[in-house]
Amino acid sequence: FTALGGDDIDRAIAREILMPQLIANRPEFDPEIRDIEERIIPRLQPTAERLKIASIKWLTERKISSLRLIREQKLEPFSDLPMPTFKIRGHELKLENPTLTLGQLADTIAPFVNNYNPELSTAHVFSPVDDALDKSGLTGEHLEAVLFIGGSAANPIVRNAVMSHLPTKVKEIVPGDLRIHVSVGAALHSLGFHGFNFDFIKPITSEAIFVVVRGGKLETIIPA
Repeated sequence: FTALGGDDIDRAIAREILMPQLIANRPEFDPEIRDIEERIIPRLQPTAERLKIASIKWLTERKISSLRLIREQKLEPFSDLPMPTFKIRGHELKLENPTLTLGQLADTIAPFVNNYNPELSTAHVFSPVDDALDKSGLTGEHLEAVLFIGGSAANPIVRNAVMSHLPTKVKEIVPGDLRIHVSVGAALHSLGFHGFNFDFIKPITSEAIFVVVRGGKLETIIPA
């Protein structure tokens, strides 16, 4: 389920932290929305990801897992290698010293992990969990454990944000290698699909499909 993942935080760092650094020396450059979305953010995203990984690793090693504690740390900014120069509509852009402070990291992550409102918080890390529970007809009380996989689960703030919305009886499972489950899952699915003509993944509709019946009422044809 890819509605929300590490790319979202990477893009937020690229947009809110690195892009101002990139255009700071070009005040005459006024990027258009297309410039930002199709050219600037994609170029900044790999740098944003490396800075995020470095800062999260530092926090994990020190068992720092809350935004408040992150903001209390006094540390020099994390930095990455210079970015190659590129041009947009005749403007030469370069970023010689991309940096990310822990305070900036906390500010960027905050919208993804703060108070969750199902109607408003579409970018919250718990939103896809809540959506999956709703479509399956389950609640948090039905769960025994949450298995975290993928690079984003290395972020303790992300894991805490998910677990804080579930009953305390639900266990948190964090494998030693968060990425291997993704690779093994893809390999097993490929083996079943191409080798045995069997699809392990049962497709679902993203939302229930209705028809409008007499009186203006909705009748469910295919549930989500």
